[in-house]
Amino acid sequence: MKSLAVFLIALFFQADVRAEGPLPPDAQQLVEQRDTAIARIDKIFVEQLKALQVDYTKKGDLEIANRIASIYLESDLESILLGINFSDSRTAGSSR
Repeated sequence: MKSLAVFLIALFFQADVRAEGPLPPDAQQLVEQRDTAIARIDKIFVEQLKALQVDYTKKGDLEIANRIASIYLESDLESILLGINFSDSRTAGSSR
């Protein structure tokens, strides 16, 4: 849960930095390096959560397995790692 909070805070600051206009190349490079590092951490985080989910499923503790799955499903971590933004697709057809 602490990792999720760190991830959300990082996303907040990332959006804040990019909202004010273009950055100098050296600052942009730092932002890109940070983004790459965060993506690597998120990938490992989801892989480890999925491994735990499988372990708890094999033990027959489906309630815990579902709670573990909800960590990455509710936060869209898995879709972010795959490059899919499900929130956009949910709202795309609702422009009536």
